[in-house]
Amino acid sequence: MNKKTLVKLLLKGLKNPVKASLYAFQLISRLTTEEGRAGGGGERLVIKDFIKAKNSKNFVTLAHIQRYEWCSTLIKGIVLDAGCGSGYGTFFLAKNSNIELIFGIDISSQAINFARKYFKANKLYFCRWMPAN
Repeated sequence: MNKKTLVKLLLKGLKNPVKASLYAFQLISRLTTEEGRAGGGGERLVIKDFIKAKNSKNFVTLAHIQRYEWCSTLIKGIVLDAGCGSGYGTFFLAKNSNIELIFGIDISSQAINFARKYFKANKLYFCRWMPAN
């Protein structure tokens, strides 16, 4: 990605903070490398320890964590994390006392199996989403 494209994405996000996370997703998907993927056909960041990941120097890791921390201040009730990937963010959000239930869904059975194995909480459920034809 060239610097002009990067600046353009950042400026769009600054002008409209609500859309900022969408631009961050675009930016991160362009910067993500093969390292840290769980497979299953898409970008998968695998984090087993949220606290350790917060101390990472990796831009992609820190950007993912920052988005989940930001979202945690805005959500309550019953929550759906669509595209939850390996589940670390959904698990982090499940610790929020304002959340009654949280569902993490993803198209990748490999990612959902990973999430179910490593992240458990009383109000947390992971499901594989299968799109209709």
